[in-house]
Amino acid sequence: MREQDIRLLHTLQDMEAAVDLQRSYWGSRPGAVVPGHMLLTIAQHGGHVLGAFERQGGQLVAILVGMPGLSPVAPGMSSPYLLSKRMVVHVDWRQRGLARRLKLAQRERALSQGISLVRWTFDPLLAANAWLNLHRLGARATRFCEDYFGPAGAGGLADKGSPDRLQVDWCLDSERVCALVAGECPDTDIGALFSSGAPTLNPAVYDERGLPRPGGLDAPPTEGPALLELPRDFPALLRRDACLADEWRVQLRTALRALFAAGHVLQDCVRGTLDGRERLFYVSAPVAREGEP
Repeated sequence: MREQDIRLLHTLQDMEAAVDLQRSYWGSRPGAVVPGHMLLTIAQHGGHVLGAFERQGGQLVAILVGMPGLSPVAPGMSSPYLLSKRMVVHVDWRQRGLARRLKLAQRERALSQGISLVRWTFDPLLAANAWLNLHRLGARATRFCEDYFGPAGAGGLADKGSPDRLQVDWCLDSERVCALVAGECPDTDIGALFSSGAPTLNPAVYDERGLPRPGGLDAPPTEGPALLELPRDFPALLRRDACLADEWRVQLRTALRALFAAGHVLQDCVRGTLDGRERLFYVSAPVAREGEP
């Protein structure tokens, strides 16, 4: 297995290499790529561009961009957080744990600046992102953003999956995150969730091609966790059956809208073998509102 070194990028030459890496995933559309001069400005004003370089040859194989953000908490008062804006891992270096290593390096950087919250958004239909963000890192999805980049269609960032986004809050010093960083947090047992009576809101039904079709959608419970199924590989599903992919887009949007309206957050992502198939679920649970125990 080839190893990578992770370090902060500082020079315009490094930033131009980061632009080339972005184009390898997003293409050359101007609106889809953060330009080198903007990356340099971010790095010089409290943000960062982290780069992972192959140890043999020094090729830039991944980047992660972060910048300061402010969340209003009261009139005239704001709380700082780190906005994690862009991560790209070269296709040849995916599925090697590099994305998690970059996020942990970002965590160290934020904590060194006195920042304990990192926030970002991701496409709710992309299972790999859901697994990394909620399960491997211990973040929670606290907000559903419909048509975050505008409606789906040609020319926008939504052409990789859904135009919707989940906002993730990563509390860097929380008990769960610290345990995951230390390798001490046990995996969520999907069987135990089913045994406890946690409902699956949209259990998938597989057609004769082996493709998952979203089942009927139930209302979220007022108490306790619930499971929301998503396709294991949405991009592959989109290539094989665009109409079926649209069914998932519409249903997941409806389900997430209902879950967040009911006061739920997505607190984990679990996977397991059910009926002989590998399946993946969001785990949601209602959070106590202000004034509630």
